Amino acid sequence: MRVFVHGVPETTVVWKALQEAVGGPSASLALPGFGNSLPSSFVPTKDQYASWLMDELKKMQGPIDLVGHDWGALLVLRAATVGEVQLRSWVCDVGSVFHPNYAWHPWAAALITPGQGEEMLLHRRQSSPEEAGALMTTSGVPTGAAGEMFAALDEVMSRCILGLYRSAVPNVAVDWGADALDPTSER
Repeated sequence: MRVFVHGVPETTVVWKALQEAVGGPSASLALPGFGNSLPSSFVPTKDQYASWLMDELKKMQGPIDLVGHDWGALLVLRAATVGEVQLRSWVCDVGSVFHPNYAWHPWAAALITPGQGEEMLLHRRQSSPEEAGALMTTSGVPTGAAGEMFAALDEVMSRCILGLYRSAVPNVAVDWGADALDPTSER
């Protein structure tokens, strides 16, 4: 089974065309709060999302081929390196985020900054669908998918985005890096 994990500020729609193109059994997992409900006890941090992903993967019938993009990639890398999930294969982009000296890109750095992150996401939610969608299409997201993802950006998703980024300061290498670089390290 192919399992796809989206990034931020995305939803599962980002994978739709790829799932159709590759065919076969697949699932696209929706991060809690990203176009779906957020369980009342769920705290949107990188560790909570990583635990959630590993729990979801444990429920699935293998073999699992795991694919992640953006924050989904970071969560995939975490799941693949802590040894709690049986995977046949895994692939992700943005692996450089696990470098100890990684500095967040400008958009993420702004999200991490209290007040500025809230203001940016509020502005995006108040933007026209065309304006907000254009921010995603310039990154290669098809227009229809960008529109669907923009429609999902609400206060809940905004809170989840802020929690996720702010739980990874200065970067994910601080506490996940050792496992990513050496999966046999002490946990």
